[in-house]
Amino acid sequence: MPCGKTWYPRKPGTPRVCPTCKTTYWNTPKKKDLFEKRMAVYKGLTKFLANIIRTARVGLDQVGDMMQETRDYEFLFGSEVGDFIREVFERGMELRARTAVPHEERNFNREQELLNWFEMQLSEAKQVFRPYIDFREP
Repeated sequence: MPCGKTWYPRKPGTPRVCPTCKTTYWNTPKKKDLFEKRMAVYKGLTKFLANIIRTARVGLDQVGDMMQETRDYEFLFGSEVGDFIREVFERGMELRARTAVPHEERNFNREQELLNWFEMQLSEAKQVFRPYIDFREP
């Protein structure tokens, strides 16, 4: 119980309120904890995007950091956030592969398309994550 008491049921079923402190949220995750976990995923992804925009490159360490910081997305968000993160990862790996090719063999038009796409994803990320992070009252 959030109030620190231990509950011993006398009847089958789950009570609507905590028998001790009378809160109705006694068996739901705290909004603040959920917000912090979701925000950590959002920050990990936007840090990755900002770094690509700043350097026009993708390093393996950046990919590893992004994967580490966003690894819990499946448990915290709906499928649209997962799809978004996977697409960012896939395009990041494509940009990494393209920039690793010798200079004379590179397709700079495609690299520029990818960089333009990454620039647009910072604002897109806000839209995709907003329903899960915005707790303002309507």
